Amino acid sequence: MPKQTDKKQLRVHYGWICATGGLSSLFVYVTASSTLSLVLVEVERALGISNAEAGAISATYGLFFIFSTLLWGVLADRIGLRKSLTISCLFLSIGTIGMGTINSTVMGIVFYSLIGFAAGAPITLTAMLTGAWFDRRRRGIAQSYIISTNTIWRAMLGIVVPIIILAYGWRGTWYILGAVSLFLTSLVYALIRNSPNEKGLAPCGAPLKAIASANEGIPQTTSQKQVRSRDLLKMGITWHLGLVFILTVFVLIIPTLFIVTYLITQVGLTPLEAGGAFSIFSIAMMAGGYVWGFISDYVPRKYVVTMCSILYAMFLLILVGVGKEIAVIYVMIGAMGFAIGIPAVTFAMIPDYFSLQRIGAASGLVNAISGIGFILGPLIAGNIATTTGSFVPAFQIVAVAAVLLAVVSLLLRRPKRQANNVIY
Repeated sequence: MPKQTDKKQLRVHYGWICATGGLSSLFVYVTASSTLSLVLVEVERALGISNAEAGAISATYGLFFIFSTLLWGVLADRIGLRKSLTISCLFLSIGTIGMGTINSTVMGIVFYSLIGFAAGAPITLTAMLTGAWFDRRRRGIAQSYIISTNTIWRAMLGIVVPIIILAYGWRGTWYILGAVSLFLTSLVYALIRNSPNEKGLAPCGAPLKAIASANEGIPQTTSQKQVRSRDLLKMGITWHLGLVFILTVFVLIIPTLFIVTYLITQVGLTPLEAGGAFSIFSIAMMAGGYVWGFISDYVPRKYVVTMCSILYAMFLLILVGVGKEIAVIYVMIGAMGFAIGIPAVTFAMIPDYFSLQRIGAASGLVNAISGIGFILGPLIAGNIATTTGSFVPAFQIVAVAAVLLAVVSLLLRRPKRQANNVIY
């Protein structure tokens, strides 16, 4: 039985320290995955590649992401959360540095594939972290802390990267950010622990009577675990959540990758102004993430996702329809970011529907399905922009996908609590 004596005196539950380690892993992930959109104009000019080729580079991320999420989920169930996140962050750092060396589309595909492979861990395992360290009534806000707070890092990149490009060029930007990622990787290893048992604690927010069962449920037999793992692919909720994740990724990846390029090449903003818009989007998304994550702990999460998706579609259509003045652009970009701050809510859904003992594999599978969005989004948007000479049709498709996300989310069944206090 975990010992709670003396631990009660802790003002900050170690779950939040562990969550800070998870947040650091998201910083590494955001650095690797967001920098391309901020340097894309310079890369296209220097290497002479088109928007379609840039989309192909980004799409390879999705291919490897699908494979890796399955691997990292299973691997974390075997070697633990701490080792899995540390190894993946090391790979992300190497991929970030490697992107500074590319001289062709093929080289870009190689290093962005490494980033896609490693990205599966921070994305997948946050659900495992919150599932282990936080009671169900704390998971929404915990996911908000991990996922939404990392958007302030993205906002900082939007301001800092254009400045670094002016001083050191786009290659130097990758090298500098790669070095920062290596430092953050060391923090991940220092802060993460696999479960509350290692600290003699119950999950954060759990009632005192749960101390004897700190992992939220009665231990299961080996045969039970095998059945649940084997049956994940047969469960309708796996594919339903997978579709929610595909659409969430799709409506986020296209604006995230191309909005800066759109604002520079079509609207006429300077790189600093466009980077500022990117930062506003990120900060607003963080704020929205905290609000929606908190609300989703008390209101069914599917209703939160439904409402936010519709608002996002509306603001995006206003942006591409009338957003030519910089003030209007910044307001609409901020409104979009706040509305779509739902990743924390969608990730909190995973431990709601799957047992904690199989959360790594379940999260890996759901996120692997979501990789389809990472593939289709950049390919569709990049080819549309190259063919039509405009990103507006691609953004209009994003708005339609956001409405579809609202419908699909609304059709989710509510999770049921079993007698052993485990959610399936």
